[in-house]
Amino acid sequence: MSAVGDRWRALFVVGWMLVGCRARALADVPRAPSTDAPVAALEPWVEAAPGVSWRGAEVPWDDAPTGLFGVSEPNPTLAWVVVRLDLSRVRLTAERASRDTFRELTLDSALLAAVDAGFFERDRSPTGLLVSEGRLLHGWAHAGGSGVLELSSGVARVVPSAGYARGASLAVQCGPRLVEPGRVVGIRRDDGERFARTAACVRDQGRTLDLVATWGLTSPLRGPGLLRFAQRLAGPSPVGDPEGCEAALNLDGGPSTAVYVRGPRGTLHGPQGPTPWVLVVR
Repeated sequence: MSAVGDRWRALFVVGWMLVGCRARALADVPRAPSTDAPVAALEPWVEAAPGVSWRGAEVPWDDAPTGLFGVSEPNPTLAWVVVRLDLSRVRLTAERASRDTFRELTLDSALLAAVDAGFFERDRSPTGLLVSEGRLLHGWAHAGGSGVLELSSGVARVVPSAGYARGASLAVQCGPRLVEPGRVVGIRRDDGERFARTAACVRDQGRTLDLVATWGLTSPLRGPGLLRFAQRLAGPSPVGDPEGCEAALNLDGGPSTAVYVRGPRGTLHGPQGPTPWVLVVR
């Protein structure tokens, strides 16, 4: 076959994989009839350990793509998982995953939860600022993103990356900033991109941090646009919270989106690609 024919064949195979595979590696995810479902419509929060709980839902994917490489199901659905941390009771760090694979983390018996964290380069180095336990792992970079998730004295904040002040125990530069202080949506327009997403959501004046992951149930590489993702984070939560995030930062997305919670009713959604850097809860 000609080179042009080879390219079209490869595109068709990739499109078929994206549409046809149903990688639903999510255990015990309750269904939510709508994004503003009352708490009573959901199963209770699952406590993985003191200070760590999680809750999941299946929600309508109302901005799902259509067409050859879009979602072909009649009622496209997103998995939505929230891992909630009481920052006074747990230790949150950024770590390099062994062999750059997320699943290696699950072998660590001290680990309670984890999500992918931040952009990275071809050599797997962080793209932007990364501080863990007060140690500088990588310096600030313009390409690293417009925001920084910082943790200092048990309080989390999302700040503009240019305004980051030294001294935080944890700092992850990424972006964009999805929710600005005051529950203001930080995204101004829909860029048309549809990818799986991971975000950090600040609650309770920074004493509580939600790690949020969402992806298409039949298309694990795909997910909501940044605008729709930000709108959901700013408003009533798909898992029943009446109010949205006080601030939220996009951590990563696409093939890197992953979430893990330990326990008999825990959950694991493995990434579709490498995850060299992760946020780890111990």
